[in-house]
Amino acid sequence: MKNGKAYLSFFLVLLSTFVFADKLTFGGDSAYPPYEFVDENGEHTGFNVDLMNAVSRAAELDIEIELGEWNLVVERFKSGELDGLIGMAVTPERQRIYGFSIPHNTLHMAIFYRKGSQEPTVDDLRGREIVVQRNGVMHDYLLENSITDEIVAVDSPLEGLKFLSSGKGDYGLFEKYQCLYFAKENKIDNLEASSITVFDRDYAFATAKDDFALLNKLNKGLLLVRESGEYGMIFEKWFGSANWFEQNKRDLLVTARIVVFFAIGLFVLWFWNHSLKERVKARTEELERKAIENEALRAKIRSLHDIAFKMGSCTDEEEVYDLIVRAATDILSFDYYSLDIVEG
Repeated sequence: MKNGKAYLSFFLVLLSTFVFADKLTFGGDSAYPPYEFVDENGEHTGFNVDLMNAVSRAAELDIEIELGEWNLVVERFKSGELDGLIGMAVTPERQRIYGFSIPHNTLHMAIFYRKGSQEPTVDDLRGREIVVQRNGVMHDYLLENSITDEIVAVDSPLEGLKFLSSGKGDYGLFEKYQCLYFAKENKIDNLEASSITVFDRDYAFATAKDDFALLNKLNKGLLLVRESGEYGMIFEKWFGSANWFEQNKRDLLVTARIVVFFAIGLFVLWFWNHSLKERVKARTEELERKAIENEALRAKIRSLHDIAFKMGSCTDEEEVYDLIVRAATDILSFDYYSLDIVEG
């Protein structure tokens, strides 16, 4: 019995060692730059190609990459002719059919429209003629959400941009940065991309639904590539800072909220401090005014005491008259020339 268990353990170890000994074939789109495409020299290149090559080395997998028309590549993958895809947008519908690695990028789906027209929203898409890539994530989105029955499915995003640029169709739904790249490279200057994205989608390696062993290998390789810094170099090579904002949008929004919060706090503090200074200034001026008034009142009281004292020693009416005039001018603040005092 013990020997049987030992043989079984040895067999499992041997199986795990050689299960990926044969070459694996992964497919991709031949016209989906900068992610995956065939360059002018006929070479397979792009972010996904470089990343898969790095992951296969890290995970010790022998992977061959074949690029072709996306619609046909997906059909080959569905039929089992391909072991996986080097890049596929993750959706709930697709997760029921395929297996996905941990995401290696993010796709930002935007609305493309002709310049001179108002920027559309998702609500504007309903019932309109929309151009999408056949079997692409935006094609699935339109079908799953019953956005419109007027769908123009093309073989590549570039074909869709040219179709839209020629005046056909109402809007196009494509990956934002890829199609901005296409527009620049092909001098398509009469289209714009919406400032907001319809949605963002994780982008990952795809395998057969239950191929957990391969998925584990791919995930391990991807983590190793990230930890080594090679992922960052590949990303910088193909994207640079082109979609830096989108990649860091969440952190930037959090930072912006913090900055706004502190700005509001500083304004409130400044306003409170300014108001306090104004109140202190007004109170100080009021106290100074009252001090002056009190001093004037004390002077009048002293003058009144002095007049009263002198009246007690008056010997004739003339002296009394002079003291009354003095009291009227000094204490009551009457104008001397306005006094109407008749001598008795």
